[in-house]
Amino acid sequence: MSKDQIYGLIDHMPEEETVWISDERERSKAYYAKVNSCDSRALIQLIKTLYLEKNQHSKSKRLGTIDSKIMGTAERLLYEEFAFVLGLDPKDVLPFIQARIPRQAV
Repeated sequence: MSKDQIYGLIDHMPEEETVWISDERERSKAYYAKVNSCDSRALIQLIKTLYLEKNQHSKSKRLGTIDSKIMGTAERLLYEEFAFVLGLDPKDVLPFIQARIPRQAV
């Protein structure tokens, strides 16, 4: 992946569709398939979906254990790939993404 491809993915994150699946067993199966694909766009969809779900329920409950684990794995894979190409430390990728996307667009 090139820097321009990463910038394009980041710039289109606000428009990326979410992929929430209500059935926990089906969701787990589908989400693990996305993680195992190592497709950056699929990882972005997954992270965005779980992030929005987490924020929607932040006052009432947390994400389930499996969803949290999947989100962590997806973030790690995506951030490591972005960090490698952009020459960043993986812990600096999220702040980089947040600085590139206007707050109201998320």
